[in-house]
Amino acid sequence: MQPRQIVEHWVEAFNQADAKRLSSYYAENAINHQVANQPVCGRDNIYAMSPDSRIGTQ
Repeated sequence: MQPRQIVEHWVEAFNQADAKRLSSYYAENAINHQVANQPVCGRDNIYAMSPDSRIGTQ
């Protein structure tokens, strides 16, 4: 995929709140740093920070 396609797919996954697909665009050792929050390290942790990753776990 070209960089633009990756961004378009990421935005689509984000808009659909598809945490599994969204986190798949990150490397295993990625760091997601949102300005208002502490950095989140690793694909599995990036996935876990999404609300839809916790559906059915309560």
